[in-house]
Amino acid sequence: MSRLSAPRMVLLVYALIALTVIIPVYGSNPARAVCRVQIVGSNYPSNPYPNQTISITTHLVLTCTSTGDNVIAEVDIHPYGSHNFLSTNSYFIGPIQLTTPPYNATLDVTVSNTVKTPTSLGAWKLQIVAWVLAGGYTQDSTNESIELQITALIQTTSQASTNSTSGTVESQTSLWNSTFSNPSKTGTTAVVAVTILIMLLAAFLIVRQRRKPPATVPNQLKGSSTKMVEPTPLPVPPSTAQASLPTGYPELDFLLGGGLPVGYAVIFVSPPCDEVDLIFGKIIGSALSSGHSVEFLSSHLGRSQYLASRYTKGFYVLSSQADKISPRGTNTFKIAGIDNLNDLNISFNKAASGIPQLQPNRILIVDLLSDVLLQHKGLAARRWLDEFLATRKAEGYTVLATLNPLVSNSQENQTVIDLFDGVIEIREKQLPETSRRFLIIKKMYGRKYIDTELMLDKKRLF
Repeated sequence: MSRLSAPRMVLLVYALIALTVIIPVYGSNPARAVCRVQIVGSNYPSNPYPNQTISITTHLVLTCTSTGDNVIAEVDIHPYGSHNFLSTNSYFIGPIQLTTPPYNATLDVTVSNTVKTPTSLGAWKLQIVAWVLAGGYTQDSTNESIELQITALIQTTSQASTNSTSGTVESQTSLWNSTFSNPSKTGTTAVVAVTILIMLLAAFLIVRQRRKPPATVPNQLKGSSTKMVEPTPLPVPPSTAQASLPTGYPELDFLLGGGLPVGYAVIFVSPPCDEVDLIFGKIIGSALSSGHSVEFLSSHLGRSQYLASRYTKGFYVLSSQADKISPRGTNTFKIAGIDNLNDLNISFNKAASGIPQLQPNRILIVDLLSDVLLQHKGLAARRWLDEFLATRKAEGYTVLATLNPLVSNSQENQTVIDLFDGVIEIREKQLPETSRRFLIIKKMYGRKYIDTELMLDKKRLF
């Protein structure tokens, strides 16, 4: 047998080092994640007809340790072999606090998704992907494939599950999940993989005639595919020293990284809808429960009267129609209308000076911006709003405003939207045979946030 050259000897030494170092690492138990997820069943019509809206219900079991981070379970559905999601929905769990042994919790979670079947007949294969997030980072994921038979016969659909024989079900568990369920199996698999890799490397060294510089050897080992891949973190807002105002809606606070930034001017761009009113109701309730005072500047009689009667302590209505509010309480102040913006400023300053300031941070909700823009158009409205926002922020206000984008054209809307530090948009999207409203953060100056669409659920907002 011919002697190995020096470069080959160096490579062989590196291979032996990999054999003695990498195998023990992969044979040991991996670090424990906060949560793991398992799909235990799913319900769906086994024989739907073309172009039908169906519901797919996924049953999950989460096993979590104690954490102060928000835990969220999410289920995505897409055609098998494609990354174009047909539906995505999430279930908010929140922090998990465990103070007694065994210091882990098992949670049963059900997530429902709505999808529309294709127009063609035959087999339709879908993939269900379940995720569990904690603190904005992916902790675990798993997926399951289901197959539905699209038939032209309109018949009563029976509910099939992952344990039934009506559809083909293929379940694949993620790397995190398999690691939790059988760590010893993972270690054995890694040993076999590394051994095969080293055998191939040794064969390569013997038959290869071309000499390689020794400097390339470490790079070959570093490029090995036997290293465990960590879950990719989601873009989560980092911790910040700047105070935040919780909105009372945990899902929105999660996207904002804790809540609305104190001292900011944030505009909610949305057509009139129940969801935007409910969100502001959450914000008002959260602020008042924290001891903050809230001032509501509006020309809308109905909303002003409703809020003035619902909140009596720490909440103040400033309205040009205050004299029409019945019964009129001590928390209601008469101000000038929007016909003359200078008079509006003067009357606002006078009314605000009579409001007791129990907290340094004051919250002002501006509910008349759409009316101002409609009457005074873009340039005049921008000039007034620019000065108004600067003065209120200097006085310590956190300003929240609403804008109906349907009352003016997009160019005029943008002239006032640009003046705000943050922009949150609520828009309606047409889903199969229904429509839902989604919230997305478009801008939050100087702060990182998650720009994922949040499907609004009225039940969680009430």
